[in-house]
Amino acid sequence: MTKKVIKKRLSERLNALVFEKKAKTGKNQSKQCDDMGINKGTFSKWLNAKATLLPEYDNLCMVCQYYGVSTDYLLGKSRWNNIWIETDEKNVFSLFPERLRFLRKSLDLSQDDFSVKLDVHREQIAYLEEGKRKPNLTTIINICQTFGVSADFLLGLNPELEKHFGKHCIEMYSQKINDILKTIKL
Repeated sequence: MTKKVIKKRLSERLNALVFEKKAKTGKNQSKQCDDMGINKGTFSKWLNAKATLLPEYDNLCMVCQYYGVSTDYLLGKSRWNNIWIETDEKNVFSLFPERLRFLRKSLDLSQDDFSVKLDVHREQIAYLEEGKRKPNLTTIINICQTFGVSADFLLGLNPELEKHFGKHCIEMYSQKINDILKTIKL
């Protein structure tokens, strides 16, 4: 999925959500931006697919929470308007590093190998896994597309591993645990 396609899908979904919210609450776009704490000009660019940058991690989560939709729905990865799972802000921002590390290790990849597959510097992976840096939307989408995982799972918004993380990864991780347990018993 190209950045242009993502912007288009984001624009379509956001416009529909703004319209629905206005119909239900009477709040116009400006009031909705105020409620979310998002700059009106930036939000308007997202609505018109004219933004040079996609929403940052914090803003993406804020929009999803405000409209009650999943990140996968908002980014066009799902046709269904999945409901946002209520979680506190601290949880959303703290689970990504853990989930990213779990993904990399379950695929038995070093940070170097992982970064090569994503076409980023190894240091970026280290910073993301340590929680020293928040991922931007382009990075989240790249990880999801490259490894076939859900943005909702990566961001800690949906705990269902098999549905949103991939059965293959779970089986690999389970096998590693079983191997460790056999070693300990010997």
